[in-house]
Amino acid sequence: MTQIVMKDPPAPPTVQSGSTWETEQAVADRLGVHIETLRKYRRSGTGPRFSRLPGGQIRYRSTTVDAWLERAAEGGAA
Repeated sequence: MTQIVMKDPPAPPTVQSGSTWETEQAVADRLGVHIETLRKYRRSGTGPRFSRLPGGQIRYRSTTVDAWLERAAEGGAA
């Protein structure tokens, strides 16, 4: 008789405390720009840092977007 042993699933990736993942549309709405503008920022390397999921979806950490906004408000390079 074969015994099947179930293992715990792997732990999710570590996320900064208080940070949540946001979609492209949610971030575009927060910034008050069209989603295509956010995509231009991403392609040119001037937007907030992002992650690409295995299915190709783009996600942004809320804390990363907050920091990017603060730098932009201070007149620094966003």
